Amino acid sequence: MTALDAVCAAYWEAFRQGYFRVGGRPEDYPAWDKAPKAIREETMRCMRHAVEPLKEHFTPGLWDEVFPERLAKRGEPLTSADLAFTQQTKLAERFE
Repeated sequence: MTALDAVCAAYWEAFRQGYFRVGGRPEDYPAWDKAPKAIREETMRCMRHAVEPLKEHFTPGLWDEVFPERLAKRGEPLTSADLAFTQQTKLAERFE
């Protein structure tokens, strides 16, 4: 397991537990090691985007250890689940 994979797995599991505490369904959010590869890769890509502004605070060499590859664009096309989430979000915003 790479450092990035470990960071993402820890974040994923923490978010997953919070999701369940507020009523989320376990079948909607699999454990990190059960999530599809495309979702794990997208999470790692997003984690790098989220942490990049903090790069200057990393000790020398740590950034390259955690993020050994250049930041890539999203590799997978949007899925029906992505589109459904977008629609649900827009619908929820209408009721806020």
